[in-house]
Amino acid sequence: METQNASFKQINKEFVRYVVPSVIGMLVQSLYTVLDGVVVGQGIGEIGLGAVNIAFPYGMVTIALAMLIGIGGANIYSIYKGQGEKEKANNIFCQCLVISAVIGVVLALVGFLFRENLALLLGSNEVFLPSVTAYLKWLAPFSLLQMVTFGVSVFVRNDGAPKLVMAASVTGAVINAVLDVIFILILHYGVEVAAITNGIGLLIETSFYITHFARKRGLLRIRRPDFDLADIRRIFSNGLATFLMEFSLPAVTVSFNLAIIHTVGTLGVAAYSIVGYVCAVINMFLVGVTQGAQPLMSFYHGKGDRNTFSHIYRLGIRINIIAPVLLVGLCIAFGNGIVFLFHSGNSELTALTVHMLRLYPTAHIAIGVTLMNILFFQTTERNAYAALISFLRCVGFIQVFLLLSVFLFNGKGLYLSFLAGELCHLVISQILVRRTKRAEDKATGVPAALLETTENAGYFITISREYGSGGRMIGRRVAQALNVPFYDREIIGLAAEHAKLSVGTVEQSEEKMTKGFEYGLYIGRKYMPIPDQVFLAQSKVIDEIAGKGSCVIVGRCADHILRNKENCIHIFIHAPFEQRVHRAVEEYGLPAKDAEQAVRNNDAARESYYNHYTGAEWGDAHNYHLSIDSGIGIDRCAELILCAVKGQIR
Repeated sequence: METQNASFKQINKEFVRYVVPSVIGMLVQSLYTVLDGVVVGQGIGEIGLGAVNIAFPYGMVTIALAMLIGIGGANIYSIYKGQGEKEKANNIFCQCLVISAVIGVVLALVGFLFRENLALLLGSNEVFLPSVTAYLKWLAPFSLLQMVTFGVSVFVRNDGAPKLVMAASVTGAVINAVLDVIFILILHYGVEVAAITNGIGLLIETSFYITHFARKRGLLRIRRPDFDLADIRRIFSNGLATFLMEFSLPAVTVSFNLAIIHTVGTLGVAAYSIVGYVCAVINMFLVGVTQGAQPLMSFYHGKGDRNTFSHIYRLGIRINIIAPVLLVGLCIAFGNGIVFLFHSGNSELTALTVHMLRLYPTAHIAIGVTLMNILFFQTTERNAYAALISFLRCVGFIQVFLLLSVFLFNGKGLYLSFLAGELCHLVISQILVRRTKRAEDKATGVPAALLETTENAGYFITISREYGSGGRMIGRRVAQALNVPFYDREIIGLAAEHAKLSVGTVEQSEEKMTKGFEYGLYIGRKYMPIPDQVFLAQSKVIDEIAGKGSCVIVGRCADHILRNKENCIHIFIHAPFEQRVHRAVEEYGLPAKDAEQAVRNNDAARESYYNHYTGAEWGDAHNYHLSIDSGIGIDRCAELILCAVKGQIR
């Protein structure tokens, strides 16, 4: 994924690489859940089905909390990764790992020690209470493992290993299912065994993720975290919508359980349990698409590539509309066969469940789009909108329609309450997405015609800058405004690959020069000094990048390399020395005592490097179309560049 900004055909392949393993992993987990329900229904009966359904929200709350930390942190991780900030990205992961473990311990203790009270809180009556309590007794201790495993899986997927996550979840689910069959259907153990086998499956899944860290294949490393309250707030802010989104399922389940017990009775809870298993398959498919798209959308947002970001978002929307339509059609067409898998000895239960299957799952057609809209808000860090929609899905329109159905219409329309509520969420989320896009266009002040010109005709902005002047930030904002790719540290990886050097070697050789450059060229690459190899590799990479389409490139003599290319505008950013020192301390994290010398040393290195390889003078206004003092502010600098671009295009 890193440094890639190719055609939509290539992006589609990247989308498939992330989404397909995610969907397969989620579907296998959901099919295991269905098999678990089949085993419990056939081996234990209606009471077992109802007990698992009543206890189900406790497990979902655990998963919701795991996603709060996992998705919240992984979103920031991928944004940092897209920006080339690898150390910051890994520290986010380490903080999330510790937070997840602490929450897991608390959940395990509360669930185990207060399991009877918890069962009553979840809506159990006297008939189900013994079975629910027995199930929670073994489910609760595995909360710690569930918290850590679910959270780590999200990070591993964002670390470029979606197939490993798929393999881990599939293997854990298969082993879980096999153990269920052995202990419940063959050996006739009780409902608590379903919770124990679930924990064993989690242990197997965790072992896969350990190999990812042991082999050090990605960026993730388990280290002692440097806790930062600002990071923690950002993690929780980013993950809140996901938490509410995951929490909505247990919230809806509890609401429907209470409504069904009030209007239909115990048989209705068993029927709703079967419908819940079926809907889990549809829901997990939609979640798989959403989670698979998340690393890509976060990465390209962090990189400033709005065009690719929007393309991935649209792909997710299309899939999340088509798939549930087909799956709901199967539910309607084969309702009797589906119910027969779970229970075949009660015709009244069968009739009631088939009736539910024709109505209740239709809500997922709206849910698919809403989930992608929530992801849109999360990956662009518009967390208030994401949290609002997710909160409404927990406690909002669905409950309102349920109350109307129960108390005004004696239960009529009960199973369509889900669809009615989700349609309301869809409409609101779509309005907010459109409002967000309009606000972005208005904030950038870039007309649609300009975006089309820069995207299709090819327009190139190079930014040279003094150290500490904020040139990188300015360049990123310009790229985001124009909806074009942004390149800075991304060039390092491409140059390393081109020159067949390590990334570390390229980083060390940047802005260093070698005397006798012509001599190195004459003798040939075999004897060329490393800095010269790096410069040539970066030059070729920059040419290739410009050949793909419009972009913003920071540093690396890009203005000189593209000096003969049409539709270029070259910028130099400078700032007062005191302001640059202040930025080096506050934003770059340099010690105050070393900052002044660091600014001088970096300026000297950039000047020598540029002058040596270009034969021109670094910072000389004659070499640039525009020279700007960033002391006027980062935003105003970006606005000036955008004005210059619009003027030159016209």
